[in-house]
Amino acid sequence: MNCPGKLAASILVTVGIVLAGCSNSSKPPTYPVTGTVTWRGKPLAGAVITFVPTAADGEAASAISDSEGKYALTTWEAGDGARPGQYRVKLSKQDRATVDPSKMVKNLTIEEEQKIYVENKKPPPPAKSLIPSKYQDDQTSGLVHTVENKPTTFDIKME
Repeated sequence: MNCPGKLAASILVTVGIVLAGCSNSSKPPTYPVTGTVTWRGKPLAGAVITFVPTAADGEAASAISDSEGKYALTTWEAGDGARPGQYRVKLSKQDRATVDPSKMVKNLTIEEEQKIYVENKKPPPPAKSLIPSKYQDDQTSGLVHTVENKPTTFDIKME
């Protein structure tokens, strides 16, 4: 005998099992890692900090420093930190060219857009790095941090 109540219960159990299988609980735990990046004693805003795991099964974590040079690492979700383990650290900060608003062209026709993007064969100059190249490679930066099973702080001082 088919009973609508049993069918509904069956569907709810099935949906519950599927949703439980899609939860984020399968991700390894992460622990907050925060710090401040300074260049010649001053906070460095807009630096990209990347923690590269030394273990083959590790996950990289990264952050961008704020106007005070402060950062909080992210692995999967904003500010969630990094997995426990040892990391080599690299940084980058590029000079961003500012655009003069008076020189911006708006409402381009297809022909004007093609002329700018297709016919202009000269590529833009590469972005200029604002920090020494040694810090841009985790193998040469000399920066190492061990993430523990608790929140940690790692201040980065570049001279």
